Amino acid sequence: MVSRGNRTFGIVNGVVAAMFLVTAALQLNDPDPLFWIAIYVAAAAACLATGRAALSWALAGLVGLAAVAWALSLLPVLQEMVFSDLFKAMKAETPVIEESRELLGLLLIGAWMVVLIFVSLRPRPPA
Repeated sequence: MVSRGNRTFGIVNGVVAAMFLVTAALQLNDPDPLFWIAIYVAAAAACLATGRAALSWALAGLVGLAAVAWALSLLPVLQEMVFSDLFKAMKAETPVIEESRELLGLLLIGAWMVVLIFVSLRPRPPA
């Protein structure tokens, strides 16, 4: 029997996977879409693998490490960023706004991958 907590997590995880896929599709108009599409599709795949594949924690770990490493390479943009500029307009008016939004997306991927790792590795209650 599936517990209510597992079912709720499954729904939330499915929504997050769908959001990653939508975000991947939105990258088609980006100047460098292939890497961005790849990381968002990989994040969605990690979501969908959780609870279904034996080594789903490893996939989440690899995606999370890649996202965090990539985010670290963008950290210098924080020196120039004005946080409120991230929410002013959808079109990134400056490279700083675009890179700041990219950094935020990578950190969100990394954070959700940590959640997936903990969920995948937690002990299962006896049946």
